[in-house]
Amino acid sequence: MRTENADARSVIHEAIAANRLTHALLLKGRNIEALVAMAHEVAGRILGTSADKVEGHADFFLLRPTNKMRQINVVNTRELIRLIQHSPSQGSRKVAFVMEVDRMNREAANAFLKTLEEPPEDTTIILATVRPHAVLETILSRCLGFWFSEQEKPLDDLSWKQWLVEFADWLLLTSEPISEKRGSTLRIMRLYGLIEGFERCQDAIHAARWETESARLREGVSDEEKDALEVGVTKSVRDRMLGEMELCLRDFAMGRINSAPDGADDSLDVASRLAQCVSGLERLRGLLELNLSSSRMLEAFLLNVLRVWSARS
Repeated sequence: MRTENADARSVIHEAIAANRLTHALLLKGRNIEALVAMAHEVAGRILGTSADKVEGHADFFLLRPTNKMRQINVVNTRELIRLIQHSPSQGSRKVAFVMEVDRMNREAANAFLKTLEEPPEDTTIILATVRPHAVLETILSRCLGFWFSEQEKPLDDLSWKQWLVEFADWLLLTSEPISEKRGSTLRIMRLYGLIEGFERCQDAIHAARWETESARLREGVSDEEKDALEVGVTKSVRDRMLGEMELCLRDFAMGRINSAPDGADDSLDVASRLAQCVSGLERLRGLLELNLSSSRMLEAFLLNVLRVWSARS
């Protein structure tokens, strides 16, 4: 069952106030941090506490990916199921929150289905995912889904902002006619400079983000959970960087179209080139999910971008 509502927050809050909230909510969107914040907000309302104190509440149970593979395994899933069978400790309700439910392996998902279909009467189950297509249909069908369209803010890092400027300048260079061998060499030299800069920015942003995130962890978080959270921060930072690269590519393409001479209409050609680059970026994203060398994969992507934009119409 699915409900996509621009005012999903109000719908959920009204249902809580009227004591008509469904037993299983699926929070979907593109920003996992926003979904986690919303889950904490909902749980806080149900449990009668503030969102920032939810994770320390005796009747709040959290299940999230563990280890560097970032999977939710069947052992941890069964432990969650066991815990929510008990009566509430501090009030009349319990909340179970499954963060990144798409990371459940099949065995864990199958073990969870029965509980999701018939949870204890005093329990609300909240699931969150930015990849609903990767969640079993049998899980999706047992939840009331809400879409949250909040976008991630641009990364606030001066070195990264400068990198994007250099990337945009390089894109302009790729589309200019090559008048001499030096011009071709310059494009390649800048390409490898972009690769080095990307790696430096990614490492610096990750270090800053992980320092902040690790300081917020409650006591008792296992090493496996910490590993998964740190890998999650790495992937989140990388995905946001790739997303901002895509926006830069789109801005460049629109600039090409808008700057075309009067009477010239090369919008279809530009759109085709942009589509090739975006497709390549999605391939890059998928390959990096497999933990392949980021510098090699980025090199292949940028070389393809160079070929796409330097090709004559």
